[in-house]
Amino acid sequence: DTCFAQLPLADVDWGYLLDTRHIHLTGLTYPLSDNTAAIIPAIVSRAREAGVTLSFDVNHRSLLWSVAECRERLLPLFRHIDLLFCSRRDAANVFGCEGSPEQAATQLLELSGAAEVVMSLSDDGVLAAGAAGIQRHAAHPVKVVDRIGAGDAFAAGFLKGYLDGDIELALRYGTAMMALKNSMLGDYCWATMDDVDEFLLGSAAMVKR
Repeated sequence: DTCFAQLPLADVDWGYLLDTRHIHLTGLTYPLSDNTAAIIPAIVSRAREAGVTLSFDVNHRSLLWSVAECRERLLPLFRHIDLLFCSRRDAANVFGCEGSPEQAATQLLELSGAAEVVMSLSDDGVLAAGAAGIQRHAAHPVKVVDRIGAGDAFAAGFLKGYLDGDIELALRYGTAMMALKNSMLGDYCWATMDDVDEFLLGSAAMVKR
C-alpha cells in the first residue's frame, strides 16, 4: 500500500520520465501491484517510441510471484529491451537456460530477443553476450562486509560503460562497483567514479575515507 505501488498509470508524468537517455527496470517492480504491472509495459512501449534505450534486471523473488508468472509476463517485454541483466540462477530456474555460463547466456539471448544479455555468475564473475560475441570478466577478490545491493551496484557500473559505448569497459566498471559495494555496510554503494578508477588501477582495495 505504498504510494509507489498504488501509482495509477494515468498519473505517470511521461514527459519527465522519458527525458533521459536510458531507463532501467526491474523484476522487483512488476509484481508489486496491478498498477506497477500496468506501468512497466507502458514504459517499455513509450521508451521505444521515444528512442530511449532500456535495460531490465530479472531479479526474480519467489515471495512476489511464481516462476511461471514471471516468465509469462516478462518474456514478451524482453524483445524490446536493449540490455537484459539476469543471474545464472534465474536463467536456469525461470527460463530453463542451462549448461556452461556461455551456453546459458546464449540460450537466454536467443529466447529473450534482447539485444544484449549480461549474466552474473556470483564469485565466478560476469559475462556479456550479444552481437559482438561473449565477453567475460572475473570477480575482484574483496573482503565481503555486506552483499546486499551488490547486483544494483554492478548494474550501475555496467550502465556507465554501456552508455559510453564500450562493453568491455562496462564489465570493468560493473565488477569494480560490485566489489566496492561488497566492502560497504548497508545496501547502497557510496563509491564515486574516482573511487572506481582508483580501484581499477589497483592502488586501493577499499574506498578511502
